[in-house]
Amino acid sequence: MKRIRSFFLVALCALAFAALMSACAGGNKDNKQEAEQKTVVDDAGHQVVMPAHPQRIVAPYLEDPLVVLGIKPIAQILYGNVEQNYLKDQLSDVDIIDTTDVGLPLEKLVELSPDLIIVGKGMASEDAYEQYAKIAPTYVIDNIDKNWRETLLGLADLLDKKQTAEEKLQAYDQKVEQAKEKIRQKVENKTAAIVVLTEKEFYTMGHVQGGRLLFDEVGVQPHRLTPSQEEWNTLSLEKLNELDADYIFIIKTERYQTSELERSSLWTSLTAVREGRTFEVESGIWQYSGLICNELGLADIVQAISAE
Repeated sequence: MKRIRSFFLVALCALAFAALMSACAGGNKDNKQEAEQKTVVDDAGHQVVMPAHPQRIVAPYLEDPLVVLGIKPIAQILYGNVEQNYLKDQLSDVDIIDTTDVGLPLEKLVELSPDLIIVGKGMASEDAYEQYAKIAPTYVIDNIDKNWRETLLGLADLLDKKQTAEEKLQAYDQKVEQAKEKIRQKVENKTAAIVVLTEKEFYTMGHVQGGRLLFDEVGVQPHRLTPSQEEWNTLSLEKLNELDADYIFIIKTERYQTSELERSSLWTSLTAVREGRTFEVESGIWQYSGLICNELGLADIVQAISAE
């Protein structure tokens, strides 16, 4: 009888221990699931519950900083004729989303099945945000076009990549200083302009994108037709004779064919044209902002000015 009682006591203890272990395992699983998510507040004030380590990110116009951080988005944006061809090696196998006519297409987003969507405020009206958030956690970030450094650091903070961002920025700043030193003597007391030409008018770029790089970071003096506040200055061809900049960077696009204008005396009489100081640059680099495209822009600037 005592032997039977002992057997039952041992069995009960074993069952109790098994139940305890099962409860602990379940608790650990729940804690692990909670640890795989985090709650953040985006730049529009939304409280966002998102994966702690997202694997399938869609982030229109933020592909450059994501690649800098070592993160590969699952899609790349195409807008009109301006493509980020400079990222083709890093993003050769990702889907292309054309936002030219419809913004960020919802059907394509559903098809891609992202686990995180990151958009700028310009693409995130309340209606649009609600639609995106039904597909995946959606984080709104500010100043995509205004300050690429802040955008990079903001993404790094969100995605736990702060050290990577700081190291990349430090290396980039060294490249800027090297570029400035290489062209310092040639650009002293000289002016530059960045233009888009059409057959009926021309545009000068202000302190945005490639203009911010050339004028604000590298420190080349902008020509007087460069807008100080607006992103672009639209000018009639009658004003072309006033474009007496020492250096002219021409953003070439498929949209405008300007061969006839460039053969005209209006163009060939300009100082920079006569002295061989005009340089064609890619719209896909000079009309974007980001560390990678800026490094390519730096190479354009140094190569153009050093070679003349």
